[in-house]
Amino acid sequence: MMITLYVIYGLILIGGGIMGYAKAKSQASLISGITTGALALAGAALYGSRHDTVRLAEAALAIIVAVLFIVRYTKTKKAMPAIPVIVLSAIVIAASFVPVVRR
Repeated sequence: MMITLYVIYGLILIGGGIMGYAKAKSQASLISGITTGALALAGAALYGSRHDTVRLAEAALAIIVAVLFIVRYTKTKKAMPAIPVIVLSAIVIAASFVPVVRR
């Protein structure tokens, strides 16, 4: 389940970066979307061998992404794409920490 979640998160981040570039010619969106998405996908690929480390790294990545989009939302007041990315990041954060806390 965690691998699937991280793959979906990574693909959505990459897709969002591509859409940001396509709509607004934002190179920053393209670079940040591809970078964060690739990191999430790398975590999914490494999950089997280092699941505790990957969960914490994915949670840290999701926290960074969520904070950036919270800042973006407070400046622009535009719900898209900020709110969906914040919600998805919160899901990744929660899912990543639940197995660690249960121990």
